[in-house]
Amino acid sequence: MALERLMNDTDPSTRGRAARRVMEWDPDRAIPVLARLLYEQSDPQSVSVEAVLIVREARYALQKYFGLDLFDPTELPDRLAAMGITLPEKTSRGLRREN
Repeated sequence: MALERLMNDTDPSTRGRAARRVMEWDPDRAIPVLARLLYEQSDPQSVSVEAVLIVREARYALQKYFGLDLFDPTELPDRLAAMGITLPEKTSRGLRREN
C-alpha cells in the first residue's frame, strides 16, 4: 500500500520507481502513471539528465510489460491506446519516430 501511495508523489522520479514496482501486482494502476511520465513536464529545477532518465525508465518499463523490443518504441502508443490511454500527439509521433 505504501508503494501504491507513492505513485501520487510530487516527485516524478518517486512516482516512476513506485509505479514500476506496483506494476508487478496492479499494472492497471501503474501503467497510466508511467504513461504520464512520458510527456509530463519536469520540474524546471531538476537536472535535465534526471528528466531524461525518468522518461527512459518509464518507457523501458512499459515496453518490457508489453513485450516490445526495448530499442524500438514505435508500437508503444498503440498498446497504450488499446488500454484507453491517449498520449499527446507530439509524444506519440516521437515514439513512432515520425518527427
